[in-house]
Amino acid sequence: MKILRTILIFWLPLVAWLLIIYNFSATPAKDLPRINIPYADKLFHAVVYFVFGVLLIRAFDHSDFNVSLAKLAILAIIISICYGISDELHQLFVQGRSCEVFDFIADCAGSLTGIFLYMADTKERRG
Repeated sequence: MKILRTILIFWLPLVAWLLIIYNFSATPAKDLPRINIPYADKLFHAVVYFVFGVLLIRAFDHSDFNVSLAKLAILAIIISICYGISDELHQLFVQGRSCEVFDFIADCAGSLTGIFLYMADTKERRG
């Protein structure tokens, strides 16, 4: 029963968020809202991947892995970087979209921030 609870509470939100990211990436450029604020797209990338980073390390932390939070964070960082790369490459195949290095940097910055803030909060709460 604990496994089902872990899946529903910690892994399902992560998978749902990954599907949301994929859906945004699969949307043709002409169907995306136009925002006339400089670098708004980079901020959007960072926020979306911040949530991804938090959800990923949170799912790892609440699963029955017998490794330290630091090792889980390294795994979360590797996975978030790989997903960011795959997300940008995926956009090469979407009409009007492109693979941008600065979008990838924003993705990494967001996920790393989310992972590190989660770790800091968890260490503080656990003492």
